[in-house]
Amino acid sequence: MKEGVIQDYYSAIGIIKIILPFLIIIEILKYFNLIIEISIVVYPLTSLLNLPVEFGMVLLLGLLTGVYGGVSSFFLLINPETVTTAEVTTLASFILISHALPIEAKISSYLGVEYWKIILFRIISAIIFSSLLTSIFSFFNLFQEKISVINIITVMGENSIQNILIGPFILCLEIGVIIILLHRLVFILKKWGVIVYLEKSLSPITRILKINKDISFSLLIGVLLGISYGGALLKKDFQEKSNISKEDKKKSIYFLNLMHSIIEDTVLVLLIGANIFIVVIGRLLFSISVLLMLNLYWTHSIQKNPTKSSN
Repeated sequence: MKEGVIQDYYSAIGIIKIILPFLIIIEILKYFNLIIEISIVVYPLTSLLNLPVEFGMVLLLGLLTGVYGGVSSFFLLINPETVTTAEVTTLASFILISHALPIEAKISSYLGVEYWKIILFRIISAIIFSSLLTSIFSFFNLFQEKISVINIITVMGENSIQNILIGPFILCLEIGVIIILLHRLVFILKKWGVIVYLEKSLSPITRILKINKDISFSLLIGVLLGISYGGALLKKDFQEKSNISKEDKKKSIYFLNLMHSIIEDTVLVLLIGANIFIVVIGRLLFSISVLLMLNLYWTHSIQKNPTKSSN
């Protein structure tokens, strides 16, 4: 138990080291009223997704640093009373697919898919999924109510030198507490056998995608707990099990990049008011659909050119 808490502490420190510099930069930009100017860089994307321009910085931070960076910057930059559940759910869905690209694409490259292929795959997938949600929400007038969330992250309201010096550190302290609590939650779920139950309940997915059962456990652990967990297990499976085909490897890597860490990441985006059905079930159905289409493409490519081999 004690060792687990210590590991959680070091995990929190590792994440804070990544996001703290960005949070300080955000405070500096806020002080000089440059947030909108910087967010304009991704204005075409926020415009496409029908999101407020202020969301641009949140998208950038989520893409570069991960879900923690996106969520923390949301609380720094966005007044929850001014945005709708539809907007936040679209934002969260984009971040859930495209977050921490530099790091997670590197992990995927170790598994066997080229770095830039994964980056393009995840960005394009995030844009398609979020665009679909925007269209559906708008057409059916869904989730247009203002979000109602408790701002559990205490942030000083005014732009000041004091806020630049102190605000990010207070925020990181509170984020650290959240990280440790989330890791303890995962530990409890493992201890109570909930993880095993969830793994069994997700097993039909591997059958639908026709993924080798010898790597299904590793893949589903990644889906539940994250690409680092699942990636490490998949790498071991790829090295030790000679019966795993190239197609099975590709399927598992691409699926894991679309759908992973549904416990921790889901809890984080719920903090900013995202709809749980959309970010879990909606993203799962989208991920399965994408992989089924890729399966058809790969099958067609193999039939057309049996000697062709590519990632």
